[in-house]
Amino acid sequence: MALFNDGPINRIEELVQLDSSLLETATIEGIDLGARISSVQDAMATEILTFLLNEAADGDVAGGGRRRALGVSDVVVNAELKRWHALATLQSVYRDANGHQTNERYQWKWQEFGMLAAAAKEKCLRIGIGLVDDPVPRADAPVVTTVPGIGTGGTLAFAVALVNAAGQEGAASDIVAFTLAADTQAQVRPGGAAPANACGWNVYAGSGAGSLARQNDELLAASALWIQPGVPRAGSAPSGGQGAARYVVLSRTIRRG
Repeated sequence: MALFNDGPINRIEELVQLDSSLLETATIEGIDLGARISSVQDAMATEILTFLLNEAADGDVAGGGRRRALGVSDVVVNAELKRWHALATLQSVYRDANGHQTNERYQWKWQEFGMLAAAAKEKCLRIGIGLVDDPVPRADAPVVTTVPGIGTGGTLAFAVALVNAAGQEGAASDIVAFTLAADTQAQVRPGGAAPANACGWNVYAGSGAGSLARQNDELLAASALWIQPGVPRAGSAPSGGQGAARYVVLSRTIRRG
């Protein structure tokens, strides 16, 4: 699963699945949906951090020093948290739309999504906020270049994922589509600087986003380059990120995952 800080919890197209008139409303009322998704996620980060501090997660005592240092960097985005964010974002959009002009339709949706968001938040906290022990952030998109080689040319898709000392893989990066000329081979490395707890990385390649498969047998060192040996081979798909090691629930108990 992705971590809370890996990027937007929901995409615009996912919100449209819950409210088909969202794009029309945003256009008419001049609402930036990307900014709204981000601002709601920021507000949720504060709520979740407050919740974890109140529950004294991870053995924190008064002051919650360790939790304050971690923030929400170890929080897993599960289905309940994702739904909470989606509904809270829709609530925020229609609150703004209603503020622009008095419209019963906007007011009804604002109130309806508000009730649904509150219920989703309650359910999320009662099921629990999932935490990982050694959070591995989502990798930056890979840097793809070419070297002379034996390739026949064509367009391939590449992604990378970071791995921690326990062998847990973080969420895969954005996919980079790259067109290779004949007699060249792709050379791939992770973009950006690797975090201190990343022991290495995996590379995924395929003909498109739906066919990505792991290309390396052994974990690649953080500073290593990977050169495509030939056509992409079959292999495992990206893991999707770390699963929760434990949950902090509203009842002030911790369930093992």
